[in-house]
Amino acid sequence: MTIAYGYVAPSTAGAILVGDPQAEELQIKTIDTGYARVGRLVMLDTDDAHCKVAGAGEARVIGYIQFESSNGKDSDANGVDSDFTAEDPIRIGHGPAVVLLYATTGQTIVKGDLLYPAAHGALKNSATSTESAVAKAEKSVTTTTLAEDEILVRWLN
Repeated sequence: MTIAYGYVAPSTAGAILVGDPQAEELQIKTIDTGYARVGRLVMLDTDDAHCKVAGAGEARVIGYIQFESSNGKDSDANGVDSDFTAEDPIRIGHGPAVVLLYATTGQTIVKGDLLYPAAHGALKNSATSTESAVAKAEKSVTTTTLAEDEILVRWLN
């Protein structure tokens, strides 16, 4: 772990650094291959018991996939880079917290920027008129056009 602007930054996406957010367990239904994993934004899918990774500009984000889930796919033994599969139970965090999530490609984000849903459950710092901010940057990050990067954020809703 490294010190990041007054915080000891977690080493795993989806890990909660500060706060005690509410969490609920839902089942993931529609799989966004390569992105159905911890640290991604989610929205409801076909009903109130199922969710999926949120897409760009999504106004109905309900939270993010937390590091702790009941199926063990997010444990160190299985790796955080493994996709969940359909009907896996996952833990969705929401409410006040500082958490490690993902910034999308091609972004220059400055600490304090408001962040919005981007493709594959990541975050971006620009919005259209219909989007609502879901997080605020707690550190500055620049991503390349080829790779996403983890970013420490304060969850807003």
